[in-house]
Amino acid sequence: GRPPPRHYGGGHTAADAPQKKYLPKFFSDVSVAPSAIDPAKYEIVFDNKHTLKSPAKSPFLIPSRALAHAIAAEWAWQKKRVDPETMPLMQLAATAIDQPQSSEVISTSLCAFLPTDPVLCRDEDDSKSELIAAQNSVLHPFIDYVNVHVGTKLRASTSIVGAAVSARDKALVYEYLMGLDSWTLCALMELSSACKSVCMAIGGATGGFSVDEVIRAARLEEDYQIEQWGLVEGGHDIDVADGQVRIRSPMVFLELLSRMDR
Repeated sequence: GRPPPRHYGGGHTAADAPQKKYLPKFFSDVSVAPSAIDPAKYEIVFDNKHTLKSPAKSPFLIPSRALAHAIAAEWAWQKKRVDPETMPLMQLAATAIDQPQSSEVISTSLCAFLPTDPVLCRDEDDSKSELIAAQNSVLHPFIDYVNVHVGTKLRASTSIVGAAVSARDKALVYEYLMGLDSWTLCALMELSSACKSVCMAIGGATGGFSVDEVIRAARLEEDYQIEQWGLVEGGHDIDVADGQVRIRSPMVFLELLSRMDR
């Protein structure tokens, strides 16, 4: 079925535009203001009249002033049309507000992927000694970090069926994820999807690793393949650019969310 239309303030929705066309720009000015609903939060205001609404038509209340200004900047950068794909921070915030999936569903889903997490799964082909060395050097710090931060006893594995993750460790990761607020969990879920790794997401979301360190870890095997066989223009280069945006966006989102100038 078709997804529900997105609402972008002033009563406008993506459904107002013809299929495969973008929503025309419907505002001249965009600003940030304390919310009348909750003065501790901030709203995006168009032309000093209309406030931004979420896709589910909920008030778009943002808990961090720094994040609100960044989202407002995404709107300000729109030219003749509104392209949501160029507003990753806004999309993350909308997901956090509407919560299309419960915390229980998200946490359960993320835990299910632990045995096949690339941080835990290592290559055992002796002909790939350079890759194995890189995996040990780049990925193992993520295991150590998660074990300390979450209390798990995760270990790397060369098994073709994935790593052996105990019920205790899955329960600890689930408990950790369930303890996060909806905004942080939303960003961590997106980061996990971009990295294809829960361990990388936890490390990046909590400030244990820099953006560049997370990108390097997420791209480790593909970069190895490129070194071996070369880069395919229009393929690998696009994947690199897309992956960097998908990883950087939730990490920037979390950094702005944590700013003390809320």
